[in-house]
Amino acid sequence: MLKPRTLIRPNAWFLLFLMTITLVSCNFPGLSPTAPTPEADATPTLSPTEAQVPEDIPTATPTMEIPQEETPSETPPPDLPDQCRPYPDQIYPSAVDGWLDLPLWVKCGGSSEPLWAQSPVEGLFWDYSNQTGKLLYGTEYTAGPNDPDIWVGNYSLWVYDFRTDLSTKWIPGGVLEAKWAPEVDNQGHQGLAVIMRDGTIGLITGPDQVTSLANIKRYDSEMDACCISWSPKGDKLAYVKNEILYVIPTSPQEPRMLAENAYGRPEWVMDEQLLLFPSSILKVAKADGSGPFIPNIPDGNRVWVMPERKLFWDPETRTLVFDEIHIAESQQAVTWVYSFSENFENVVEQYSCVRRDASYLLSWYDHGKSVITSNGEVIPIRPNADLRTIEGVIDRIYQGRYMLWLEEDPFPRFSVSLRAQIEDADGNRITILNLDQGMRVRITGNGIADGCGFLAQEIQIIED
Repeated sequence: MLKPRTLIRPNAWFLLFLMTITLVSCNFPGLSPTAPTPEADATPTLSPTEAQVPEDIPTATPTMEIPQEETPSETPPPDLPDQCRPYPDQIYPSAVDGWLDLPLWVKCGGSSEPLWAQSPVEGLFWDYSNQTGKLLYGTEYTAGPNDPDIWVGNYSLWVYDFRTDLSTKWIPGGVLEAKWAPEVDNQGHQGLAVIMRDGTIGLITGPDQVTSLANIKRYDSEMDACCISWSPKGDKLAYVKNEILYVIPTSPQEPRMLAENAYGRPEWVMDEQLLLFPSSILKVAKADGSGPFIPNIPDGNRVWVMPERKLFWDPETRTLVFDEIHIAESQQAVTWVYSFSENFENVVEQYSCVRRDASYLLSWYDHGKSVITSNGEVIPIRPNADLRTIEGVIDRIYQGRYMLWLEEDPFPRFSVSLRAQIEDADGNRITILNLDQGMRVRITGNGIADGCGFLAQEIQIIED
């Protein structure tokens, strides 16, 4: 019987060392996300009407039987507080690599601060459903004497149930990645999507079968698909293969190519019509395959996103949050926050928060309002109701005049809302582009959080 904690993993300090070396080589500028090379900035030219399909992709709907195996967790049941019963609202791994082998931060009963709990299992990848209290995770596959050579990425898929403290093996090997569906069906079951080592992308409704949507492995290339993302209604899947973004319906059809230069997990927005994805600069792909577009900052600048950064999107506030870590400079991390216009073509607000501990973002904590870091800190990302007014001379202007510093500024910096009311010395309305270095101004706005500065809502130019 395969135990759910059978696991081979490299030393975590070695992984941290590799991450540090990688970040040192990136040459980060001060507080600005890194700009790509011109080649990486190029927007692919896609057909506005035809679906673009990868080569050599047969589709089918086979079903394969999966042997079922149940075993209790090798660790004692998690020592959860009463408000976490029968299962947590959310879990957040604290390990630097995101694996399930260290204590977890958990959110329970709408608590304002995360709680500390022991992880019940060890896993190389994972996804938690707060609708059922079930945790899917992957363990290193143990090869038999007649099995072919095993390479990294050949995992067994297990599902742990917090209510029963039992782990069930759903697939014995060959799994690259898995994600829970967004909804539970009428019978209380929640399916999941998988990408298999043999190229199958499919759906699983239980530990007894896999229904294939397509085989996405090209015969002349290695299998490197990743980054499954369910649409909000659960009728489409987005994924990335060879740095190309695809979408496929959950009813078996051929995948549709949406965009090139995709370097991380996409996020669905606007009722399944658009997908955000990191591509050195932030791009928005259209689900109909008519080509991506790039949201603009008023002066023509772009939203720079480091490759493979996780994107956290909130549809209600139209807010995007992502991280940029500056280990090479001063052991600090920068969280960027962007709000977008209704048509998603323009940035409405942007600001950043500086953390001095070089932690990294794990997830939303209170969706659209706060995020949680790997050290358990909850950071508010929405302006508060505390209005402040300060006068001073503009010392620096940055990022299309969205950020400015004052010579007398006791705060880290001021982010300027696109909705801000800005007036010249005679009381006439002007635009943010009229602000310039050396001007004396009176700024009124809201604080955000420690390290996040100040969001300016009104700016008045004062005559000397």
